[in-house]
Amino acid sequence: MKKLLIHTASALALIGAASGAAWAADGYTGIHPTMTAGLSIAAGAFFSKTDNEYRLKSGGESGTKVDTDDLGIDDTKTVPFGTLRWRFTDRWRVEGNYFSVDTDGKVRTSEQIDWGDLDFEVGAELKTKAKTKIARAAVGYSFIKRDQVELGAGVGVHYLDWEATLKGDATINGEPIISAKRKGEVDGWAPNLAVFGGYAFNKRWLVSGRVDWISAEIGDIGGSLWRLGGAVIYQPFEHVGFGAGYDWVSGDIDYKDGGEKTSIDADYYGPTLFLNLTFL
Repeated sequence: MKKLLIHTASALALIGAASGAAWAADGYTGIHPTMTAGLSIAAGAFFSKTDNEYRLKSGGESGTKVDTDDLGIDDTKTVPFGTLRWRFTDRWRVEGNYFSVDTDGKVRTSEQIDWGDLDFEVGAELKTKAKTKIARAAVGYSFIKRDQVELGAGVGVHYLDWEATLKGDATINGEPIISAKRKGEVDGWAPNLAVFGGYAFNKRWLVSGRVDWISAEIGDIGGSLWRLGGAVIYQPFEHVGFGAGYDWVSGDIDYKDGGEKTSIDADYYGPTLFLNLTFL
């Protein structure tokens, strides 16, 4: 994966230098502010639906795979999100975005749940807290950039932080523990590749899309993640626009911490609504 990222970055730099020289005489005048603005900020709401599965293994125990329904977690939540993009040349950009989802649940177990070294028996009253934080930073280059069309690729890094904490009366090796609590966590950084594009119908309407992909084993964290997003932006004013889109994040990640291993198979998907601000 590291070699692939190095080769991709080198190719981007070479193509960028060659293409920049070839297109310098042409100049560039995009017809939509989002395609030309030096600084763009999108801020709004992500109407997230969650479909996650968690497993915490400890020692030689296999651990029970549990999902949001097993834990009594509400699978829908509206959360804020934001994206910042800086175009330091016509074709080169740096951008980042972030969102987090915190949920909790309460359920009486219908089957035994083995969570790390804790065993929650059938009928136990279980309280759960689940937290997610995902941040992304990336640099990208637009191979194609004309008045109405933009298409590019880039490299970046994702910060992934998932937590699931289970609390209830449990047993350890047959010994009862009152209000036992244990947290499983996935926490780390992973590189990603990306492609992005946009099409402006006119100076007010733009459609855009992006795909990010991770597949790596780095230190204690490993697995894969896909992230897809698309949006339509209506810009009735020079610096202010309105957008609606759809985002999907799907990850299958393992994280080792000492003798414990946390596994998560996560899906977040849903529509977005946001304010689009353009400057410079």
